[in-house]
Amino acid sequence: MSSFDPIARSHAYFNAWRQRDAAAVLATLAPGGTYEDPLTGGPISGDAFAGYMQGLWAAFPDLDFALGEVVRVGDDHVHGQWRMHGHNHGSFNGLPPSGRAVDLPGIDVIVAGTEGLKSVRGYFDSAVVPRQLGLDVIVQPREIGPFGFGIATVVRPPSRRGGSWEPLMSPDHADRPVIDLAPSAPRLLAGVLGLAWAAAAIAAAPAPGTGLTAAPPAIASFTISGGAATTPERSVNLAWTLTGPAATHFRVSESASFPNQSWNTMPLALPWRWSIPSAGEGSKTVHVQFMNNHGQSEVGSATIELRIPPAVTSIAIENGAAATARHRVNVRWQTSGIFTHYR
Repeated sequence: MSSFDPIARSHAYFNAWRQRDAAAVLATLAPGGTYEDPLTGGPISGDAFAGYMQGLWAAFPDLDFALGEVVRVGDDHVHGQWRMHGHNHGSFNGLPPSGRAVDLPGIDVIVAGTEGLKSVRGYFDSAVVPRQLGLDVIVQPREIGPFGFGIATVVRPPSRRGGSWEPLMSPDHADRPVIDLAPSAPRLLAGVLGLAWAAAAIAAAPAPGTGLTAAPPAIASFTISGGAATTPERSVNLAWTLTGPAATHFRVSESASFPNQSWNTMPLALPWRWSIPSAGEGSKTVHVQFMNNHGQSEVGSATIELRIPPAVTSIAIENGAAATARHRVNVRWQTSGIFTHYR
């Protein structure tokens, strides 16, 4: 194989994905190499990319890819067709496992270089998997002029199956107008709902400071390695629960000011794997923050003690001599980590 074989490098990338080996996938990228698809919110790399992969594998433990044609296009471009399939046996976007099968076709456009893959851009229909999991995909404008649009939830209790849909509302809001969507109502909403209705909705909206308001997400809890007091390795599991409006991005750092820390798209599933970057052992404090279109959350923090067990990296008797005539010999060793006793 030549030193620069885009097809071989692309196959190594796909094979690492099929083996569910995030480190191997990252190793196929060139320094500064990135991955991007419709769900990442832009190019990602490093820990963000690793977390994205691990979230996908957690949601679909049997996830695999059937690889189609992988063809070279020009000197450094490769197009690879694939079909992803698996079963939803883990949390997906915060939802409980459905057990349903997914089957998603797509294509990766790869730019290769002598040091690895410079970029991988995946193309697929981002609505396919949610629909296959039994979710509705609603298309509507985010805002038009002074009017913002969102989604209202209507709940039908199990005891009233076959009856009407009941609006989810508190007693003090019972006099407010609601729109009742029957089960047969169209699931795809697009366009403007009418300025007259919007004006009526605004007139009936709660007074400032009451009811539902647009706000950033709030952190209810944040843990490292399930709340463990210590960890023997730098790679830890981060998990959290949020309240309020959904978060779209998050960032993690050992500094509460998040210097030069980019925002990551929300993972598909938790826990999210993260590696403690600071050198040495001891107490490590990790900070996390979330955001959406309305702003940023407060900073959440958790602390864990890093204690890496010592490991013997080399040992020699009498400086590596093959034989000795002495009963008492000199033993030398090298270790990693910190140790206090030996035997």
